[in-house]
Amino acid sequence: PTPMLDQVEHIFEVCVEGVTGLQVLGDMIYGEADTFVQYHFPSQQNSTTAGVIKHGSSVSSTLKPHRTATTLCIPEPVFGCVSRHALRLPSSSPVQRELLSACSGAGGGGGGIPFELWCRYYYPNTRDQVVAKALLPLAKLCAMVTMQKRGEAGVQGFHLPLTAMAGAGGK
Repeated sequence: PTPMLDQVEHIFEVCVEGVTGLQVLGDMIYGEADTFVQYHFPSQQNSTTAGVIKHGSSVSSTLKPHRTATTLCIPEPVFGCVSRHALRLPSSSPVQRELLSACSGAGGGGGGIPFELWCRYYYPNTRDQVVAKALLPLAKLCAMVTMQKRGEAGVQGFHLPLTAMAGAGGK
């Protein structure tokens, strides 16, 4: 907590390592497409300056899109992307409530942090297409927060099952 302002900064680090067993390639030729992961994570929007939340001011968290760099679309692409996200809240405000509030808006459906696997096709024309989706359940994210408060856990990894999108195949 920040003594004068009685705030807590919650840091979340999201690591997108890679995808295994990607089978949405169809009859695509290697080098014909790139791939990237896009996910939506809670981000604060408030009317205060320099990210300082004054006592009594409202904080609004919404899901903001974040992307990995593109890499060649192969059956097991590696991204190795690490992003840090911070939520600064009054110490009396549970971060779990803020996460739930943000995820209940568009994109998360209240169920968690949505991840999307995109392919960028270059032939016959350049276009981006969602080929699979996954969801990090909000319950798992909130459980990590609770475990961290108890000193029981540090870094946790999750393998998220991908759901292929109908018609995702490139051409």
